[in-house]
Amino acid sequence: MKKLHLYILLGWILCCFSCVGDDKEDFPAIINVSGDNIVLIDQTSQFNASYIEAGETISNVPFTWTSSNPSVATIDNNGLLTSLSAGKTQIVAKGYNSNSFSYDVEVVLGSVNILASKNSITENDTLQLSAIYDELGTTIGGKTFTWSTNNSSIATVNSNGILTGVSKGIAKIVANTDGVDSDSLIVNIVADSSALSTITLTSDELPSPILKGSQIQFNAQASNLKGEEISTSFVWKVTPSSSATISSSGLLTATAAGTVSVVAETTDGMVMSQPYLVAIDIDRTKAGQWQTIDYTTEGDVSLVLAEDNSTLEIKFGSNYNSPITPNLPGAVMYLANSLNFADIVGTGIEIGVVNTGSGTATFTVPTDNPLGVFNAYNQVVLVCKPFKIVYAKATLN
Repeated sequence: MKKLHLYILLGWILCCFSCVGDDKEDFPAIINVSGDNIVLIDQTSQFNASYIEAGETISNVPFTWTSSNPSVATIDNNGLLTSLSAGKTQIVAKGYNSNSFSYDVEVVLGSVNILASKNSITENDTLQLSAIYDELGTTIGGKTFTWSTNNSSIATVNSNGILTGVSKGIAKIVANTDGVDSDSLIVNIVADSSALSTITLTSDELPSPILKGSQIQFNAQASNLKGEEISTSFVWKVTPSSSATISSSGLLTATAAGTVSVVAETTDGMVMSQPYLVAIDIDRTKAGQWQTIDYTTEGDVSLVLAEDNSTLEIKFGSNYNSPITPNLPGAVMYLANSLNFADIVGTGIEIGVVNTGSGTATFTVPTDNPLGVFNAYNQVVLVCKPFKIVYAKATLN
């Protein structure tokens, strides 16, 4: 019996210490992709990829580049992206062993903004409008704008941007240059300077963006062209309704990621506020609990995306407990979407060796695309790589 116990002990020691080893051919390194995630139309942008293994960059590794939506952007074998039309695409870098990583890219137009000293005038009055063209924060001069109105029976606008009130009601004015439209300027045409002409929206202090599930209270105040406040009731509207709802009292509830527009109107529909745009973001934390597969592992674990999307971390809760893990020097954690070992090491993201057996711990996910990884993975696993054992998992929601 003593010999049998000795053999079992020696086998256990060999198993533990063999977990330290790592065969590069069987377990591909992590791919990091870098480049611009927002690109203007008709521009080029250089993308780069590298392998990182055990904290060191592996040089001279060739990559194959592809775009999931070549009508939006193409990319050549040197990683040079060419943007073609507005939209979204995924840039994929594929290296040896068919290991690959994708990077989300959005191709955007510049923006046109209308400038106006006010958004209400009386019938037969005029108002000079102007516009500017902006590309990712830089104003581009020398542009010529065309002007349009959605309802010429309410208000007209000429080629020089002069608005004329025709009759009472609401008109929407748009400026365009190089095929790019501005957001609509809401213009209220009223009978005289004493009539209700302006609705101003205010809200609770808004983080930018707000998170899905958040509630924001909006308030509205009406006034006339003399600046006198007028008491009245309002009708609240939000678009698109797929991303948020709003109550009759102006309480907004965020239901899905996106950008929504909030407006308040008078009950007769004759005066409208300017739209109040609200960006709604995903919940930046995915949480789960460790579940034992082979070796006891329990407690809370979460995947946390920084507010500026710059970093991504995995955090163990204070109730984390995995007695086996400190005795496995090669115990490694992955983000993955499968419990198949080959899939985990082939398409998952290796976080690194885990040495802690209990209590809180924080691990940084090695990636140049934290938001993309946060959206892509919904599972974290612990493995002993040389023996291809997946011994604990947590589903993240």
